[in-house]
Amino acid sequence: LQSSPTMASCVEDVDCGTVVRMLDHGVAAESDDDWRTVPMGETTQEFLSVLENVMSASDRRTAWVHLDTVVHRWVTEMANAGAQCPCRSVTAKTDVSDAVESRHSTEDPPAVACPLNDYQQDTIGSILSDIKQTAVYCDEVPVAYRSSSFHNRVVMMTEYRLVVLPTGRPRLGKRAPIVSGSILQITSVDVNDNTVSVELGNGSILNVRQPERAESQFLTCLVERLQGVRRSWPDEERARLPSGCRYPDPSAADRDDVVGTYGAICDRDGIQGRSRFVDYLDRCRAQGDTTLNLRDALGVFRYEEGAHLRALSAVCTSLRYTADLFDRIDASNLAIGDPGVQAIASMMTGVSRVQLVNLSNVRCASRAMAALGSALHRQAPNWLRHLDVSNNVIGDKGMAHVMTALTQTGTRLKHLNCCRCGLGARAFEAIATYMSAVPSLETLNVSDNAPGATGLDWIEENLHHLDRLRVLRLGHCSGPGAQLDSILRHIADRVVGRLRFLDVSRNRLLNDAVLHVGACLRHTPTMATVAMADVRLTKQSATMLLENAASNGHDGVEFVLDLSGNDCPGSVSPWPDALQTMARATPDQVVRNVVALNLSSCGINPVEFIAVCKALESVPSLMVLDLGGNVHRRLFGKETGGQAGRALADLCNRNGNLKIVSVRGRPGAPMGAAAVSELVDGLMGNTTLTALNVSSNAISKHTYDLIVKLLVRSPNIRHVDLDGNRPAWPILQSFCDGLLSSVTGLVSGMPRDDLLHCVTNERTRDDVDDVCARLANLLRDNAARVPVERCPRLQRALRDADWIKSKAAAPAL
Repeated sequence: LQSSPTMASCVEDVDCGTVVRMLDHGVAAESDDDWRTVPMGETTQEFLSVLENVMSASDRRTAWVHLDTVVHRWVTEMANAGAQCPCRSVTAKTDVSDAVESRHSTEDPPAVACPLNDYQQDTIGSILSDIKQTAVYCDEVPVAYRSSSFHNRVVMMTEYRLVVLPTGRPRLGKRAPIVSGSILQITSVDVNDNTVSVELGNGSILNVRQPERAESQFLTCLVERLQGVRRSWPDEERARLPSGCRYPDPSAADRDDVVGTYGAICDRDGIQGRSRFVDYLDRCRAQGDTTLNLRDALGVFRYEEGAHLRALSAVCTSLRYTADLFDRIDASNLAIGDPGVQAIASMMTGVSRVQLVNLSNVRCASRAMAALGSALHRQAPNWLRHLDVSNNVIGDKGMAHVMTALTQTGTRLKHLNCCRCGLGARAFEAIATYMSAVPSLETLNVSDNAPGATGLDWIEENLHHLDRLRVLRLGHCSGPGAQLDSILRHIADRVVGRLRFLDVSRNRLLNDAVLHVGACLRHTPTMATVAMADVRLTKQSATMLLENAASNGHDGVEFVLDLSGNDCPGSVSPWPDALQTMARATPDQVVRNVVALNLSSCGINPVEFIAVCKALESVPSLMVLDLGGNVHRRLFGKETGGQAGRALADLCNRNGNLKIVSVRGRPGAPMGAAAVSELVDGLMGNTTLTALNVSSNAISKHTYDLIVKLLVRSPNIRHVDLDGNRPAWPILQSFCDGLLSSVTGLVSGMPRDDLLHCVTNERTRDDVDDVCARLANLLRDNAARVPVERCPRLQRALRDADWIKSKAAAPAL
C-alpha cells in the first residue's frame, strides 16, 4: 500500500489498530472494545484482479492510477463498515515516482493498548535492517501502537497485517524505507511448504509465513496471481536502505547479556580465562567485525584436558539467545570433535543470519553433521552461503544429513567445500540432488574423495543445473572404472558457461579427457585457471594442451596453468618441444594470454631446463613462473647446473613482466649452490622482479653473499625465501651482518624457521635470540626500499595460483 502514491497518505491516516484487525480477520469495529465480523466483499477480488493487470500492463502509469482508485475504494469500504477512519480527501497522481507528502489528522488517533515494551520495540526495529527476518518475527508479535508516537513510526504490511514499528525518522508518506521496491519490481515468488518468499527487484527477500486459517484466502489468491512473475536471482541479497534511515541498534544490550551469561557459566563450571572472550567480543564490536573466530575467542587451553570444549560450550550458550552479533562462524583447525560441532549447531538455531560456517579439520564425524542438519532445519529459512566441512571423516551418512537439510530448506548455498571427507557414491548422490533442487552453487570442491563411477555419473547428470558455477575442484576423484572424461566433455560443450577455475589434479587422465580440457582452454571465454598437476601427461597431450591455450582468441583471457608433477620417467621431457609448439600456434609466434605457469617437479634436466627458458622468451605475458624441483645437483655437474641458472636469469632480464620466480628444491634433491649462485649473479640490477624463492637448495656462503649484493643493487626485490637451506652458524651470522650493514627495509621470508633449524646442542638459545632480535629491527622499517607498484594482472594471476607455496609470494601483491 505504501508504494501506491495515493494510498501513502490514506494508510497513514487510517486508524491502524482497526485496519489490522480487518485485514487479519475480516472484521470491523464500531468501538475499540466492540468487534463484529464483516466478510470480505467484491472489492477485494477486484483489487486482486487489478493488481494482476498492473504487473502485466505495458502502460504501467495508467495501471497505477486504476490501482490507486480501486485500493482507495477497498480501504474506504472496510473503513465505512465500522472503522474509525479520519482520512481526508486524496487526489490520484499519475507520476508514481513522486512521493506524496503525508497529511495527518490534527487529532491523535485513539489510543490502543500496546503489549510491547521499549526493548521489544527496539529489537523489532533492528530486525528491519534485514527484510528477510521481518515476517517471521512479526508473526508472533501482538500488533498495536501508542498514539503519542504514531507519526514517527513506519506502517508495514506483513501477512496482510499493518504492523506499526519504531524507526526514528522516516515518515510513511515518503515511501516505506523497508520495502523500497514497489510491487512492480517483484522478480520471483517461491511457495515452499507454508512459507511464501517474495523477492524484490532491489535484492530484498520477504519471507511471509502463511497462516493456517481460513482467513488466509486473501494471501492464497495473491500468491496464485504472482506465480507468473518472471523468476530470477538478484546479485545482491541484502536489503539496501535509503540514506538517513537508521534503526535502533541493541548491540550494547546484547553484549552485556552475552558477557553476563558467559560469566555465570564460567563460575558454574570453573572455566578459567574468561577475560579473553570478553576482550574479543569488545574488539569485534569496536571494529564492526561480524566473524566469530573461535580460535581467537577461546585462546589456547593447555592446563586441563577438555577445558576448551567447556569454554566453547559456554561461548555458544551465551551467544544463542541474543541478537545476531555474528553472521560468520569460523572453527577451522580446532580439535573440537563431535561435541564442539554440536554446541555450534545449537548456537546456530538462535543466530538467525549465519552466512558462513567453516568447520574444516575439526575432527568430527557423521554425528556432528546430523546435529548441523537439524540446526539448518530449525533455522529455516536460513541464509547460509558458505559451508566448509573439509578434512573431516564424515562419510556418506554425515554428508547426506547436511545435503538433505540444505535441499529441504531451499538454502541457496554459494560455496561448498567437502574435500577429503571420505565420501562415496551415496554422498555424491545427495550433492547432485541439491544441485538440481537449488542451482545456486558458485564453488564446488569435492576433491580427494572416492565417488566411484556411480558418484561421478550423478555429478555429470546434474552439472547442467549449475549455470552460476565458477570454481570446480575434482582433484583425485577418479579411480578404477571411474574416469572424468564425460564430465570434462560436458564442460567442453559449455554446459557450465561461467566456469573460471577447473582442478582435475592427481587423476589419471586419458588423451580424450585432456582433449576436452584443451577444448575448454580454446573456446571458453571465462576460463582462467586450469590445475592439472600429476595427471601423467604425455608429449602428445601436453603439446595439444598448450596449443589450445595459445589459440584462445577471446579478448581479456589470461590463463594460470598448473602442470606440475607431470614428468616422464625414463624418457625425454616433453616440455621444451611443447612450449616451442605453443608459440608456433599463434600468428606472430608470441603467446600473450599465459600469465602464470607451474612446471615444478616435471623431471626437467639442466639441458632441457635451458631449452624451456629459451622457449618461454616467446611468452612475454608471463608474470609468475615456478621451475622448482627439476635440476638435481647430484645428477649433473656444477658447470651444467650453472648454465641452467644463467639461462633462467637471462629469461628474467628479457621478460619485462616477470615478477615472481621460484626454483625451490625438493626434499633431498636440491638444485645446488652453483645453479643458484649463477641465477642470483645474473639478476644483479634487475628492475622488474619482486619475489625470488630459492628455498631448500643447500646454498653456500658465496650464494648468501651474492643475495646481499642483489638486494642492494635490485631494490625492487622485496621478498626472498631462503627457508630450508640450513646454513652453518657462521654463514648465517655473516649473512645477517651483511644485511644489517648493507640493506635497509628488507622484507624477507627467511629468518625464524631457518634459525630454528640451526639450533643444536652446540648452539645456545641466546645466540639465536640475538640474531632474531637484530633481524626484527631490520624488518621493522620498509620505507627506504623502492615501493612495488600494484599490478591488477598480477593480483588476478595469484588469486587462484594456490600452487605457489613460497611464503614470499603472497606479500608480493
